[in-house]
Amino acid sequence: MTERHSGMAVGSRIAIVGSPTALGGHLGGMEATPGDLRRLGLLRSLELRPGLAGVTWHDAGDALNDPGWKADPDPRAKNRDLIAAYLPRLAGHVAAAMGPDRGDRIVVLG
Repeated sequence: MTERHSGMAVGSRIAIVGSPTALGGHLGGMEATPGDLRRLGLLRSLELRPGLAGVTWHDAGDALNDPGWKADPDPRAKNRDLIAAYLPRLAGHVAAAMGPDRGDRIVVLG
């Protein structure tokens, strides 16, 4: 039987993936959020949470996204072509970050 702590199996693995994009937004800067959260100590804060004791954290970095932001005057579907090109890269990055048995949990920063 697997020991559990606050609903999380001890020995669980959680992968962290960043999605650095503001392509659908009005202002640049949001694409820096995953890196900023890391620099501000999010991962360390998660490691110190009692309910997450025994979890192994794997930071898989950010999905490639260049540009992370581009001005687009379209009020309804900003940068649709760039977003359509980015989403498969994000999906592939998430899949690669998870363990081979796909049993890992994942946190996506965006």
